[in-house]
Amino acid sequence: SLEPSRLNSAWRSQYFIGHAGYISSVCLSKDSRWALSGSGDCSLKLWDMKTGRCVRTFEGHNKPITSVKLNTDATRALSASPSSAETAFKIYILLQN
Repeated sequence: SLEPSRLNSAWRSQYFIGHAGYISSVCLSKDSRWALSGSGDCSLKLWDMKTGRCVRTFEGHNKPITSVKLNTDATRALSASPSSAETAFKIYILLQN
């Protein structure tokens, strides 16, 4: 376990810059290699956690994204927004094996 006195030195913060709107949802892959973010700018971004760089941007929603989720092996992403019934959620293919 981590001693309280070492807690501050155990955390490393990193900024991920790229969305034009507020961040509404973030999901981390099971292996902590990728982060997926959804935003008020109606886009999703896939981030490389090691470098902090955006490796891919996904567009297609016409309203701000409210929720994002990665599947277990981080090859697909699910996003939701308060749009019409036809576009309430989308599934994106992230990575090909």
